[in-house]
Amino acid sequence: MIRRGSPARPLLGAFLAITILLVAALGWLGWRLLEQDRELERQRARERLESAADAAAAAIQRRLRDLQDSLGQTTAAGDGASPLDPAPLSVLVRATDDSFAITGRERLLFGPSGPSAMGLPLSVFATADSLEFRAGNAAAAMRASLALASAHEGPVRAAALLRVARTSRKAERSALADSAYQDLIALATTAVNGVPAELLGRAGRLAVRREREDEAGARREAAAIHAALHAGRWNLSRASFEFYDAEVSTLLGEPPLPHGDSVTAARVALSSAVDSLWHAWQEGRLPRASTVRSLSAGDRELLSIWAAHAEGVVGLVADATFAVHHIVEPVARSLPTPVALSLGPPSPAVAARTPARPSAVRGADETGLPWPLRVQALDSGAGELAERRRLLLAGLAVASLLALFGTYAVARAASRELRVAQLRADFVAAVSHELRTPLTSLRQLTELLTSGRVASAERRVEYYEAMRRETARLSRFVESLLEFRRAEAGFVEPLSTTLDLTRLVRDTVDEFARDARRGGFSVTVDLPDEPAIIRGDTEAIQRALWNILDNAVKYSPDDRTVEVTVLRGTKEVMAVIRDRGLGIDADDLPKIFAQFERGAAARSRGIRGTGIGLAIVKQVAEAHGGSVTIDSAPGRGTVVSLAFPLAEDGG
Repeated sequence: MIRRGSPARPLLGAFLAITILLVAALGWLGWRLLEQDRELERQRARERLESAADAAAAAIQRRLRDLQDSLGQTTAAGDGASPLDPAPLSVLVRATDDSFAITGRERLLFGPSGPSAMGLPLSVFATADSLEFRAGNAAAAMRASLALASAHEGPVRAAALLRVARTSRKAERSALADSAYQDLIALATTAVNGVPAELLGRAGRLAVRREREDEAGARREAAAIHAALHAGRWNLSRASFEFYDAEVSTLLGEPPLPHGDSVTAARVALSSAVDSLWHAWQEGRLPRASTVRSLSAGDRELLSIWAAHAEGVVGLVADATFAVHHIVEPVARSLPTPVALSLGPPSPAVAARTPARPSAVRGADETGLPWPLRVQALDSGAGELAERRRLLLAGLAVASLLALFGTYAVARAASRELRVAQLRADFVAAVSHELRTPLTSLRQLTELLTSGRVASAERRVEYYEAMRRETARLSRFVESLLEFRRAEAGFVEPLSTTLDLTRLVRDTVDEFARDARRGGFSVTVDLPDEPAIIRGDTEAIQRALWNILDNAVKYSPDDRTVEVTVLRGTKEVMAVIRDRGLGIDADDLPKIFAQFERGAAARSRGIRGTGIGLAIVKQVAEAHGGSVTIDSAPGRGTVVSLAFPLAEDGG
């Protein structure tokens, strides 16, 4: 106990020391909260990422099944279009025991087999070949071949023109050879020994120009052949394609195929994969079941999706970009969590750009793809965490300033109050009890939370809710004390504000009932349909109603039912609160509204209270021109009626 006359300066110093300790403790608590928040955010981000990875794997499996269903709608021998036909860098393969058909062959640079000579009758060329190779008479052989070219069509004409061009070059008649090659070009896809006549004609014209040392003309012919080869104009075998491509690429100074990550390189890989599948079909190694596989073509990986049917299998063979554009990206857009999906391990460049972003990996056995799937967060969450950190630091700074200012104000007030007599002992004891209970709960909950022993997020939320209730309880108690002090000092605000008592009672009961239900209490309310307009202080009336409701709960240990009714008359409105609790002795009723006075039942049963609750109610009622009455008896409960006059302009 501080003795009367103690100097204020040492007290101020003590308060400052306590404040410094408080600010230090507040800073440490903020740091701990920040660390917990950071760890919680990382855990939540990881859980969201894992959930997104599971959802992505399931969505990919569904999409693959849909693709296989679409493939299964085509038949092994049918020409019907598939929904997958327009996909770039992809072809459809239909295979049975007797056939191997390709849809989208124009996307291949070379095929499993080029055009054949279709059983070309070599005896037709016996005379011309004998004159050329046995007799060595190129001019006579040229005339014989010209006669055959004039007399026949199709492959025979193409083969004859090829002989005309060859013998003309031997006879040093390059103009006639050039004309024969031009006629070959006009035959387009007519094949000679599996090579299209157009390609043979252009290759011959290239050779003629090189013999003439016409470098510009030779480069033009080589560029035309190169462009046509890379456009997939001709149906060539792999050997023919590589032979002619190497010839013209060398002349043009182009690098050999494949060209890194270019579209042409992808088409070369696609063509190689289909060629390998054709060889596998010839050897009986083609898949016979619905499956998803990876195909290797050089240093590239391709995707193959197969659907089995009664006659054979239908397969989609596509560059890996197909999986990205038609499977991975649509799945990524459908996910509720914004993430980036990628196939296989990330490249070093990508990993260097996003080192802080968490990721989750699902293996091929989980996704149904031949490669692992990586799910990576688009945002590391650092921005949200930084914002919370700024808010927390700002809050700590404000709290520290408020603590310093509050300490200074309290110290000044305490120095003045040293000259004032101690509060009455019973009031101090009651207030101490009222404060000790919620503070003890708050301290225990705070110690549990700051010690880090509460690992579950649900338990932390439960503890925070308990702290909120105890803080609200403390706040209401302090507000009641302040209201009592203001009324005792004779401070009354002018009643210029109108309010609806019916609505105020409903709002107060709703707020009170949330806490009362935790103690097993039921609060019922009966309100009139029309409003009851009065003039008054909303907060003061609400505290008076809260005090009455709180007494009804405290003094009803057995029958936990409280009834609230609003009765509207012609000149006044009355709020009636009824409980079925202990009741009040007749001897206590006359002094129940006195300051610090408490009934015998409360004292005997050790029920908490300060003895100022009903005093505040009476002060509020009288300040508003109303009244409060109590009807009670032991064992019958208590009825408290709080009346206010209706406003003349709103009643």
